[in-house]
This record gives sequence, C-alpha cells and structure tokens, in this order.
Amino acid sequence: MSSTLYSLPIIGQNDCRFAVNKIICIGRNYADHAREMGHDPAREPPFFFFKPQSALAEPGTAFVCPWYSQDVHHELELVIALNQGGSHISAEDAKQLIGGFAVGLDMTCRDVQQQAKQQGRPWELAKGFDGSAPCSAVRLGTYDDLQKMGQLSLTRNSVLVQHRD
Repeated sequence: MSSTLYSLPIIGQNDCRFAVNKIICIGRNYADHAREMGHDPAREPPFFFFKPQSALAEPGTAFVCPWYSQDVHHELELVIALNQGGSHISAEDAKQLIGGFAVGLDMTCRDVQQQAKQQGRPWELAKGFDGSAPCSAVRLGTYDDLQKMGQLSLTRNSVLVQHRD
C-alpha cells in the first residue's frame, strides 16, 4: 500500500493510499441489468474486461463526459481491492487476497458501445476512457467484513436509480 500514480485514499489513514495496478471488471454479473441490456443471464455467463489505470478517478474528481459520446450511462459497482496478485488461485484461496473494498461506478458510452458491438469490435473506447471508473476511498477489510456489508444504492439528484442488497 504505497503512494503511486494510480491509487486511492484509504478510509481512516490520511498518509496511506491503496495502489491500483489493474482494473478488472465483470460484465453481465447482475441478472437484472443483463436482461435490461437484452441478454439472457441463464444462457450467457458473466465475462471479464479491463479498464486502463487512467480510467480510475478518486473521490472528488469531476467527471468529464467524453466529447465523442452523446449517451453516457453509469452502473453502481462493488469494488474489491486485492492486497496481492496471483494466478491459478482457487475460489477458496482467493478470499484471502481481499484487502478491502470500495464503491465505484462503471461509466459507459452506450452509443459508442452499441456501434462497436454491431461492428464486432472491442469496447475500449466506450468503457476505458480517462475517468470512466470513479471510485470511493478504500475501506480496509477481509472477505468476512465484505460478507457483513449492507446494501449498495445510488441516488442521482435525490432519486434512487440503483439498489442492490
């Protein structure tokens, strides 16, 4: 947990930051949103995609809509901060890698994403633009702490727009 170019503040630790080396996202992991986007979660499993480090925006950073999009959406996300990496790790052992958690947004240029999908092209321009991963400060904790966490919700202009127990 050192100070790096890409890092987030840690709740309750003014002089420490949580280094962010890689942003790995999971698509179609919420059934309701998958259906909203026209997919059948029973037939299409979740998948992984990445955002560059420059997508990270720490608390207090103003969001700037990309000039090339007219339809930017947000999705509320639970962020799992890993305290170490690895490969070929079992699900049980992966629980030990959790160093904390935060709340984030996955910002997406839906118009650009739809055009890329229609052309069979990658979505990087729609998902990976600078500032497309706004994130709260990290709360240090373990898998057990994560299990005790309550609901997540997002309000926009005092209106509830997303909720997850």
